[in-house]
Amino acid sequence: MRLTLFVVLWFCGSESFEGDSSSIRNDLKRFTKPRIGIDTILVTLHFLAREQRLHGATKGNDVSDPFTDFDSPAQVGVLAGSNFDRWRGLFRSPSKLAEFSRATGTRVTPEGVYVDVTIKQKAGVKTLEATLRALGMRDLVRYERIVSGMLPYDSIGRMLDVEGISIVHAVRTTSRWPMRGHRRDTGDAPRQQRDCSRRVVSQGDRAMGTDVVRRTYNVNGRPLDGRSLKCIGVLSDSHDGGDLKQKCELPRKVEALKNCFFLCAARGTGMMELIYDVVPGLPKFVFHSSARGEASLATGIERLAKETECEVIVDDTSSQSYYEPFFAPGVVEKAIDNVARTSGVSYIAAHGDNADRGFWEPFRSSGLRETVDFTTYEDAIFTYEFHVWSATNSTSLNVTLVENMGGFALDLILQWDQNYKSVGGVGAQTDLDLLVFDKNGELLIAATENNRNNDPIEVISPLFSDTFTDVTIKVGKFIPPLGIDPGPDPGVIALVNPDLGDGTLAQNLSKFAPPSRVVSGFGRVNALGASSVGAAFYNSTPAFGTAPAKVRRSSSRGAFQKSFDAQGRRITPPQARMRPNFIGPDGTKTTDTLLVTRSSANFASDFRGSTAAASHIAGLAGLMLDFDKALRPKEIQQLVMETADDMNDPATAQFDEGFDSKTGAGFVNAERVFQRLSRRPRLGV
Repeated sequence: MRLTLFVVLWFCGSESFEGDSSSIRNDLKRFTKPRIGIDTILVTLHFLAREQRLHGATKGNDVSDPFTDFDSPAQVGVLAGSNFDRWRGLFRSPSKLAEFSRATGTRVTPEGVYVDVTIKQKAGVKTLEATLRALGMRDLVRYERIVSGMLPYDSIGRMLDVEGISIVHAVRTTSRWPMRGHRRDTGDAPRQQRDCSRRVVSQGDRAMGTDVVRRTYNVNGRPLDGRSLKCIGVLSDSHDGGDLKQKCELPRKVEALKNCFFLCAARGTGMMELIYDVVPGLPKFVFHSSARGEASLATGIERLAKETECEVIVDDTSSQSYYEPFFAPGVVEKAIDNVARTSGVSYIAAHGDNADRGFWEPFRSSGLRETVDFTTYEDAIFTYEFHVWSATNSTSLNVTLVENMGGFALDLILQWDQNYKSVGGVGAQTDLDLLVFDKNGELLIAATENNRNNDPIEVISPLFSDTFTDVTIKVGKFIPPLGIDPGPDPGVIALVNPDLGDGTLAQNLSKFAPPSRVVSGFGRVNALGASSVGAAFYNSTPAFGTAPAKVRRSSSRGAFQKSFDAQGRRITPPQARMRPNFIGPDGTKTTDTLLVTRSSANFASDFRGSTAAASHIAGLAGLMLDFDKALRPKEIQQLVMETADDMNDPATAQFDEGFDSKTGAGFVNAERVFQRLSRRPRLGV
């Protein structure tokens, strides 16, 4: 019926049909600074869905393509995110849909895209949830002000008119891995003899010294004298146990509270393998997908702690959302702090693989008002006061891109120290935009959400090009028309180039800031109840002949100071936290060939990054609780930090004694942890 209706409207020449160029321009105008905050990924998907409907309605007819009826092909792309032509036909090609998911970090399906929706505090929650369901949104989960779920593509534009909504963002995560269709778990392993003869054991076990600890202190998590762990909770995009239980790579019991079944990387399986190598007596894993939005993830953390009573929870870099606040605790941080405080759960966070690609600096206005022509529709001219970058003493920051995923790519997150609507505050007072130009001054792409009374966040969707490598980044304070007050200048702005496979900038953003301002860790890693873990290649640790251990260059640095508390109140002075807490081993063996990295000399199944490091530390935490189940999260964190082997920050000229923002307290030393533990009264025996 829909297809027939479209064709009739097209040939009747109805102005309401969405296929002509004037209709598209009107739609572009509707998505420009709307009442709500909506990201460029969703704008892109909205227009791709329109293109798909038009393709179906006009198939076999000689009809002009309205999407080419512009002065420049980039005009749709400026507002609609990534190059529009790159993704045309997205819904006609499963391989292109998978490429889009990986390139943008979004959770897309043939039916819709997973989103996080921020609702207004005074809105009727039940009525609003019913409205969202009426728009076709499903898998709804709410945590405080955020509702997560899958939104049909045809309903993206309709979200602009829903009362009670402040922000709608596509669910985007900061890790990129090959996607695959999920092979459903085969269930608990049968009670028959398991074949452990070809078991793959992680080298991280030896690197940490947990192999010695198990032999010396008779710990491994097995049911013994009431000391057994109940389970370890794992947060990742998906898991796929297959026959690994029968091969002794996983325990017999692996339970999934929520999983992913489309375009998933199954990184959770590799995480479980690494943990099980360290704590091989563990009775059970419980898994919850981190791929369905912030509210879903926050709820999953609490379910793992309260419903399953897992004593340790570990996450993946795929749990890191682009839209987690830099300067305030988001809902995921709140959930972590809640389970640590009320359930005594040790939460181990992968610190991230953003290298040193981030910095902050005071906002400094040029004092000049300049206009930018977006050319997407008539009179699409915006006025800005641009920020003056400290490194260049100009409004331009020139960067060079690297080849990535078949082209040259750019991915950026901008935030500033104003109030966040999504975490209980009143919202930002000022609207900043993030603009990217080519070397000739032509606008390539822009992030132009309406930030006033919403969140102080702008994200550049991945910009791909086959022709240019040099771009100019500008941050502009938007000056509204008609004399409307633009709001105060922010105190601080921060820019992060998140992990996009091999990175997207030829040089780290650290070159634009002094060392004290270089930061690339953010969001949940800053939770008070979390222990944040960076990565070192196992072969670059003392157990394998390298002392002190060498941190991965890709490991994220530090974490942004908190300017607001959980209720949205400003903290003066801003609160700094020691992140990462310590370093764990990565680059170790698993059975999963999808975790292969090109750095592997023999192209073996090596799991690299802070996710692998955090998984090893989760295993160590399990052994510590097996030794003394009365240990609290802060005690575990403190013991590991105090006994860690000091490491050097490679960005400094001298050896850094003690804690630093790249290596934390140093590389974990399990033997020293247990030497300290063995001298303490064991309260939980």
